[in-house]
Parts: sequence; C-alpha cells; structure tokens
Amino acid sequence: MGTAILIRHGDIERESGKPTDDLTPKAREYAKRLPHLLEKEGFSAGDIDIVYFDSSVKYVPSQQKKLQIKRCHETVKHIRGGPTHRSYRCSEIGSVLFSAQNAAKIIVICYQSETLQAFPKVDSQKLSDFMTKDCPKDKGTVYEKPTDPLYEQILILDVTASGLTNPRWVATGTRKGEV
Repeated sequence: MGTAILIRHGDIERESGKPTDDLTPKAREYAKRLPHLLEKEGFSAGDIDIVYFDSSVKYVPSQQKKLQIKRCHETVKHIRGGPTHRSYRCSEIGSVLFSAQNAAKIIVICYQSETLQAFPKVDSQKLSDFMTKDCPKDKGTVYEKPTDPLYEQILILDVTASGLTNPRWVATGTRKGEV
C-alpha cells in the first residue's frame, strides 16, 4: 500500500481578467508553508518518495499562446530534502497515482483542474466527482466553480490493490482569489 497526497496548485495571477501562469503572492507564501503543513500531517520531506507536478501544455490567455505550465512546479518546489521531483502530463495521472501502490511509496501530486478529468475512479465514482462533492467547503464563501474549494484542501488517499481508499482532507489555510 502507498499514499497519494493530492494538492491543487496555488491560485494564479490575473491580467485584465485573464489568467496568467504566475502564482499570487498568497499562493507563493502557501508554497513555502506547504512542507510544514505536510509535516504536521506526519509526512516529512524525507518520508516522501516522489513529488509529481503537472507540466502540461496549456493556452495562457495573457500571453496568447500555449506554454508548458509552471504553476504546479512552483507550488511544490519547496518540498525538498529527500523526494525526487518529476513532471507529468494530465493523461498520465492514472499511472502516476498507482505508482505509489506498486512500491508502497508516498507520493505528492500537484494538479490543475484539467487533470481532474483524467483521474481514475474511487468506488465506481470518478475521483474528480468525489473530490468536488466531498471536499469541505467554507460555509461563508460563494464559489465560482465546483473545483474552487480544492484550493483550500489537500486530499490524502491510500493507494491499495483494491483502489484509492481512506480519503482524508487537510485544510491549506488559503482561499482562491486571495491576493
């Protein structure tokens, strides 16, 4: 059995209402706090085997072209001192998730919203559906998209031969849209 820690990339800047690929100042602070947040949950950098970050090519409206995204790498780059860092593309997420199962590894996966559609199923339900439905939501917040609360939570899953089990949520202490 392995463990997968799923982290949504930090909130990104907007130029004239269009998303860039740069983290907001609050998201950069969150990225620096992330190793300590994981350590509080019992996952020190030395326990983590691999940190995966999505590096898919995506159209960035503020630059009017397709670029290899950097927001995921920027979010997890401070998790050092043991784990190997590897990039992946959205379509590879299934094999990335189950790499933890085969070697009893602890892996961190930083993802973007497009990656959710490529996630495998949990109890015959798409992981993306489970995450958007089950993710704890702040009662005082109105979210623009169903995926917005995922900026506020980290999902930790056991990866076993029978699939993804034992989901537990950890609050990130951040909110989408905070600058």
